[in-house]
Amino acid sequence: MAIFFNEEFLSHMQSPFHPESPERLRGIMQKLREHGLWKDVIPSRSGRLDNLLLVHDEGYIDFIKTCGECSITLDTMVHHETYGIASLAAQCAVDAVDYSKKNGKPSFALTRPPGHHAGKDYGMGFCYFNNISIAAKHLLWTSITGTGLRRYSPRTRRCSTYRLTSRESSPGPVPWNT
Repeated sequence: MAIFFNEEFLSHMQSPFHPESPERLRGIMQKLREHGLWKDVIPSRSGRLDNLLLVHDEGYIDFIKTCGECSITLDTMVHHETYGIASLAAQCAVDAVDYSKKNGKPSFALTRPPGHHAGKDYGMGFCYFNNISIAAKHLLWTSITGTGLRRYSPRTRRCSTYRLTSRESSPGPVPWNT
């Protein structure tokens, strides 16, 4: 199984003591190594705007790219490096589905920040770009031919890891343009 991963994912920090931290990936990497599965690790190239635009509004993407230091929810902060790392995480998901489609073998995108809570024009729950939606839309887009849509149905799995630290829930989305 190919693992798509970039070292840059270990440098993104929400804030000190935030539950979504580099330690989440380090723990997964350690377990994969212990079981002899940390091989065929493939880094992705930098994130591509055209892939982000498959799912997200251009204004929202630009906001993440240019806001500098800001918060989009109480638990989701944006830093100067967030756009580059979050777009790279989305690219890893795209590269993983491309790999599986081309080679007929499973792949796994080990990324952070996560993306599954992000909407078309908002981020929340530590997520900026919806990596799995971007990968799925990319796969659908690349499956379109001159004669219509090819039926391509990969066995896709999503695995999210969480560490519950309190009974408080995520505060919910805050519009990016307010």
